[in-house]
Amino acid sequence: MTSDQVTFQVLLDPTSQLGDVNHDGGIDIVDALMVAQYYVGILDDTQIDVVNADVNLDGMVDIIDALRIAQFYVGIIPNFAV
Repeated sequence: MTSDQVTFQVLLDPTSQLGDVNHDGGIDIVDALMVAQYYVGILDDTQIDVVNADVNLDGMVDIIDALRIAQFYVGIIPNFAV
């Protein structure tokens, strides 16, 4: 009898974390404010990580994402699961 063994490793991008739109290593109220500013047009795509800003994964960056980041930061929600 023979067997094959497959080994794989998953590498995560250390600079990318859902909710951390400014890549400072933490998810905080600053991230929520930046998403809100992006939503109203004060910030643009070069100033925040738009992929990380869509925390509810609905394909849009809007005020709901900003609210969810703020709720995560203060502990109201445990994660960004839809």
